[in-house]
Amino acid sequence: MEWFDFLICPILIHQKANIVMYQLIRRSTLKQLTLEELPMLVFALGIAEIFYKFHSFLLEAGAFLLTWLALGALSAAMKSFIYSREG
Repeated sequence: MEWFDFLICPILIHQKANIVMYQLIRRSTLKQLTLEELPMLVFALGIAEIFYKFHSFLLEAGAFLLTWLALGALSAAMKSFIYSREG
């Protein structure tokens, strides 16, 4: 392991995450994004509007994005659990 590997590793991980996100957006259809992500987006926006009063745009935006991420993950886990029990 070279001394500069700890500098390069986060860059490679970030690039890989960008590629995965790009593929996710690229492979999803408008209908699929509308049916799966839009309800979570609206729900997360409602939660952020009602509960998050940090008096900082950056903190509120970050909390909103984390809420949207958590709701999306919860939705995907529930969907996976339901489909695994059916089949």
